[in-house]
Amino acid sequence: MTGSDKNCAQEPPFGTYAPNRFQSAILGITRRLPRNAFGRRINGLLRRLVLAFLKTPLDVQTFGANVRFHPHDNLCEKRVLFTPHMFDPAEMAVLRAALQGNFTFIDIGANAGLYALAMAAQGGPGARILAIEPQPEMARRLRFNIQASGFTNITHIADALSDAPGTAVLRIVHKNRGASGFAPRKYGAGDACITVKTRTLLGLMNDQNITRADAMKIDIEGAEDQVLPLFFETCPKDRLPRLIIMERNEDWKIDCLALAKSIGYQEVGKGRMNAILRLDEETE
Repeated sequence: MTGSDKNCAQEPPFGTYAPNRFQSAILGITRRLPRNAFGRRINGLLRRLVLAFLKTPLDVQTFGANVRFHPHDNLCEKRVLFTPHMFDPAEMAVLRAALQGNFTFIDIGANAGLYALAMAAQGGPGARILAIEPQPEMARRLRFNIQASGFTNITHIADALSDAPGTAVLRIVHKNRGASGFAPRKYGAGDACITVKTRTLLGLMNDQNITRADAMKIDIEGAEDQVLPLFFETCPKDRLPRLIIMERNEDWKIDCLALAKSIGYQEVGKGRMNAILRLDEETE
């Protein structure tokens, strides 16, 4: 058992922080709201009402997984707790459609594991998921959710991805841990910096004996251009992921979206912040 696993084992078991009647009633409403401006407005009002009195995490089954949500310091967890059906619906639909027997999914910037957990639940025991999350607190939450759900098809990778093996400084944004990164766009004076190990994406695939991923999601707060250019340059064509969900960023030094298109990816959809890319079969 690793140190992170021991920390998870010491946490109260899933269900300790089950919603009370009031919280359950509100969640029952927000999780059925329409995906439009009216639904988002009502969700915002009801969400503030719950969070104003919430002092603990909340344990709620979501995406077929047991998830312990910490909504006060992570925007992603807050959004999914109240409105999972509004969380990247286009991206989730494309991933569900791509599921097959031995589905392999690489989640780069896994956060609390919401993408990884959904794919593990829907893909079944034949699926294989790598969840890359170097931030210690988010990694702890991710591992707890994996264990609480009983999933054995998710492997957590604690290193960060970059353009070379080594180390890098990761800034932890305490107000929104999901915004942490090598150079986050918004941070406060009290945020912490930690040193993390780095490795390349292709090196990780080799180490994990992954010949090819069916799908990959990458959301690392603008550092995609430190990972993808080298990967696209060095990865054999027949090992490129068939599907990529990539967060768009106007601050990239290298336009990763244009680069992906130049090697045969086609943009087949858009989420609120992500591009959805599929590899042209003729280039494989």
